[in-house]
Amino acid sequence: MENRDYVEILDSKNIRPSVQRVAVYKYFYENRIHPTAENAYEALKEDYPTLSMATVYNTVHLLSEKGLLKIIEIEEDKTRYDANTAMHAHFKCNCCGYVYDLLDTKVLSDFNNAKQSLIPTGFTMEKFHINFWGTCSECNEKNGTLPAEAAGAIAID
Repeated sequence: MENRDYVEILDSKNIRPSVQRVAVYKYFYENRIHPTAENAYEALKEDYPTLSMATVYNTVHLLSEKGLLKIIEIEEDKTRYDANTAMHAHFKCNCCGYVYDLLDTKVLSDFNNAKQSLIPTGFTMEKFHINFWGTCSECNEKNGTLPAEAAGAIAID
């Protein structure tokens, strides 16, 4: 996408498309690695010397409020963001730390349809997250661990 496309997206959500806001949104949109606000600041500060950490925090907060970023709550000590706001799950590798998107639309659609039956009568669900933790195939391969061996017992919190 070109900068004017990002400007149009921000405009469509009634966000004033300043140069810095466009740069921050573009960073998250083009870096589908579930970055933190700190990652965005570090990546952008050289090209935008007047960019401050406060501006990045304020921008990701605004983008999240307007539905352009999803907050990923998969770590206790970091807040990550995702520009893919469609329903999907995440898998965090405990070895390399990478966060993967899980996009099996059939399984997620089935879960989405069934989730209301999990909620007791009279309750109203406002949001939910589906996260998995374990070891990715690349790390399993590096460690010489077969996925079947790595599966072992699964702890459900």
